[in-house]
Amino acid sequence: QFTILKDAGKKTDLSVSTGTPVTLVASWMGAYRWSNGATSKSILVTPGSNTTYIVTDEFGCIGDTFNISIATSLRSIRPAVATEGISEKRAFTQVYPTVVKRGSDIIVKSNEKEIKEVLLLDLNGRIISSHNFNGSTRLNTTNLAIGTYFIQLKKKGRFDLERVIVTN
Repeated sequence: QFTILKDAGKKTDLSVSTGTPVTLVASWMGAYRWSNGATSKSILVTPGSNTTYIVTDEFGCIGDTFNISIATSLRSIRPAVATEGISEKRAFTQVYPTVVKRGSDIIVKSNEKEIKEVLLLDLNGRIISSHNFNGSTRLNTTNLAIGTYFIQLKKKGRFDLERVIVTN
């Protein structure tokens, strides 16, 4: 017997600022063995240096590789909160406002045509909500506590991360 898995065995290259939490997710359903000892489908990491994480199935037949490099340019180490409540423009992605009053919406826009996944993460990297969208979507903050959160946009095996602050 054998099983064919579509889109498994991926290699993902990510560039993040030092101290930025990143959620890594295996590309298949099943049992998992991460290079850091974890056994869940996803892990939250906060690398301080260039690091590679590998996840395999229980038999070592399927594997995903995540190469995380620490960005060193001045642009990459500036705070994610930008002036006038609008985040720095990323390649085809906007998240605004980045400082929002509780109960208001956070808007996520993308000019890319394919469906994307956006995750709302708490400060510890736990997933609060997940949405698939095309074009733009709104994330309501009514049920969020006051504090710092992260918006993670997954597109084409790449992740953009934006920090947002919910105020009273």
